[in-house]
Amino acid sequence: MTSTKTKLLRLGVIAAEFGWTIVAAAIVGHYADLYFGTDPWLTLGMTLIAVFGGFYRMIVWMGRVQRNS
Repeated sequence: MTSTKTKLLRLGVIAAEFGWTIVAAAIVGHYADLYFGTDPWLTLGMTLIAVFGGFYRMIVWMGRVQRNS
């Protein structure tokens, strides 16, 4: 039972890390666009980079979870 709870907790952390990375990049990109006057390109670029980075991190974490179980 504890193993199942641990797995669910790890998967929740993965999901939170994936989501917050994208949200943070979008916010930073938005304010960078306001500062540099490049609306919407920095927001779009930073969000896409965060999505790709988030997928990479998610794949790495999922591999670790699979190996440990």
